[in-house]
Amino acid sequence: MNKVNLLSELQSIYGAQCQICNRVGANTFISLIPLQVIRYARNLNKRKNRRHKRKLPEIANYQINNLLPVCNQCQVKQFNSDIYKLISLHQLEVIDKQRQKHGYPELLAAGNIRTLHRLLINKDNHI
Repeated sequence: MNKVNLLSELQSIYGAQCQICNRVGANTFISLIPLQVIRYARNLNKRKNRRHKRKLPEIANYQINNLLPVCNQCQVKQFNSDIYKLISLHQLEVIDKQRQKHGYPELLAAGNIRTLHRLLINKDNHI
């Protein structure tokens, strides 16, 4: 699925406003779990020469329940930042209400990126 279709589907779920600064005009999206973490898990699971293998959860790069619509300025702010440090608790509650309507895991219930990563694995919300 291309990014335009992803953005239109995200806007149908969350609305056309940026989920971080609440400005109208969310024209891009961010990953709740950074793509670097997803790629690291994928590469670590491919290694064959490890003694103590620990299978890390893998998700698709652009899984719809891992994305939030944002504006360009907020995308730059979030580049290597944790979503829990970037967004206030009140904003997380508002986002969670919208996520619950579609059956996605709650951000506040997870509490951190690692737990959210595991919660997203248990849901089969791939596109």
